[in-house]
Amino acid sequence: MLIDVKRFVKGNPSKDEVVRFLLEYVYDESRIDFGKLSSVELVKGHTYQNLAKNPKATLMFFVPPSTSFEVRCGVEIHKSGVYHKYVNSLHDLFHKPEKTRDWSKTPVYIFKIEEIYDNSVGKWGVKIY
Repeated sequence: MLIDVKRFVKGNPSKDEVVRFLLEYVYDESRIDFGKLSSVELVKGHTYQNLAKNPKATLMFFVPPSTSFEVRCGVEIHKSGVYHKYVNSLHDLFHKPEKTRDWSKTPVYIFKIEEIYDNSVGKWGVKIY
């Protein structure tokens, strides 16, 4: 089921309404694929060009002072379809743009997780997935 986030955002919801919406329709564990991450590409710069040539990425997550994770992924670029609509909708839900954005200019990345390493202090590259 795809929720019409555009209509919801146009209603200028309060922060409480957004949280309620997210909990009810988006962050439902029965519908989430924990093997994927997503992001909107807003610039189409070097990251976009690199991933178009080689659809592999390493994402780093760092929480100071000493927690770090490395996530190795295969990457899909979507310019239309369900993923494109869903990820752009979530972006607009969080940022509530004043006017409708041209989504044709913002492809989305779907990162398919292949490996995860704990690079935290004392671990230094322990594979956890």
